Amino acid sequence: MRRDMIPLMGDAVTLLGLQKLMYFMQEAGKALRLELLGCAHWVAKHESSAPANNSDEATVLVHAWNDRKRNSFPKLPIEVAWIRLSCAGWL
Repeated sequence: MRRDMIPLMGDAVTLLGLQKLMYFMQEAGKALRLELLGCAHWVAKHESSAPANNSDEATVLVHAWNDRKRNSFPKLPIEVAWIRLSCAGWL
C-alpha cells in the first residue's frame, strides 16, 4: 500500500485504522460480504438493547433486523464473519 495514496491527519492511529479497513475491503471483495462484516461488527459494538457476545447472539440480532438480512445471511456466514473480526481484534 502506498502511503501517498492515503490522506492522513498526521496520526499513526488513523493510518493503522485505514490500513485495517483497506485490508478488510480487499478481503471482503463483494459488497454482500462487506455488509456481513459490518452487520456482525454492529451487533457486537453498537446494538443498543444488548450487544452480541458470540456468533450465536450475533445471528439472532442480525436476523431480527429484517427478512432480507435473515434470508441473505445464514448462521454459518455470520459465524465466519464473527471469527474473522475477532481474529483481527475488531471485537
